[in-house]
Amino acid sequence: MNASSRSHHGYWIAGVSLILLTMFGWLRSPIDRTTGRPLLLIPEVKAVHDYQVEARSWIRQFEVLDAQISGLLIEPSGDLFSRSSQANQAVEAAVAQAQVIDRTSAPISLTSLHQSIHQAALAYLEAARSALVWISTPAPDKLDAAKANLEKARQQVEQLRHSEWLSQ
Repeated sequence: MNASSRSHHGYWIAGVSLILLTMFGWLRSPIDRTTGRPLLLIPEVKAVHDYQVEARSWIRQFEVLDAQISGLLIEPSGDLFSRSSQANQAVEAAVAQAQVIDRTSAPISLTSLHQSIHQAALAYLEAARSALVWISTPAPDKLDAAKANLEKARQQVEQLRHSEWLSQ
């Protein structure tokens, strides 16, 4: 084999290797499901992305909790025990969600967002607690307080939805 054929052989191997590595990278790179673009695996970027995914799931959980609390505040149906049991479940769900959010560490760049999410979780906890109070001792002022607390929680979640960190 002469030097020129070795050179062509080397270029051919390099070209095929480059194509194979490109295809492997394209197939194995993680893709952001919301944008369809590949993720950069820089630790800070991955931490922010993972937190954003988690935060979006918390917002979906807030929506479920909102529906539970709203259902409790409409015209009472069923016996006191079943309504009280449903209210207890809503309070327990709100407590569990607030604890998960509290235990989750946020990247430094998302500290403010994390505080807002935590405040929304506490607002839903207060809304669930006030719904339980109204069910236990029905009075118009307690119903008004429960509705006001639920509206406050909704407003906080609406602000989260408009956050630039979560709107992508």
